[in-house]
Formats: sequence, C-alpha cells, structure tokens
Amino acid sequence: MPTLKSEIQLLETFSHSKVIAITINHENMNTEELKRATKDYEDLYRLPTTDALAYGCNKLVKALFKAFPDLKEKSQSIK
Repeated sequence: MPTLKSEIQLLETFSHSKVIAITINHENMNTEELKRATKDYEDLYRLPTTDALAYGCNKLVKALFKAFPDLKEKSQSIK
C-alpha cells in the first residue's frame, strides 16, 4: 500500500503544484485515533490536516486562501 509521503510526491509530480493540506477518512477510526492521526500528520508533514466530515473544512479553506490569496479577495466581494 502506498504511503502518504509517496502519495504527496506523486500528486506534486503530476500536478506540478504543492499539496497544501491533508484530509483524513475516519472510517474504522474512533475519536481518539482520529485526533491522534490528525496531530501526527500535521506534525510530520507540516500541513493543515482534518477530517472534513468530523471537524469541518475551516483548515482547508484557510490553506486555500493562503495558497491562493486572490480567492480570498474574490470570496469577500461575493455577497
């Protein structure tokens, strides 16, 4: 099975861009395992990490706005 590191390298190679966040699928994980995995991945890869279904997508949105500042400006002008 591929590692997360190899998956990130593959994505970055083929997309010619950087991975800006990690999402976790919490299937077959209890709350403590999910919290630990989230913290471990953030510590190891220095990327925002979340399970959007369990914790929401705020970290992902912040990562998008940081990587693509124009998106933040455009989102603020839409009301």
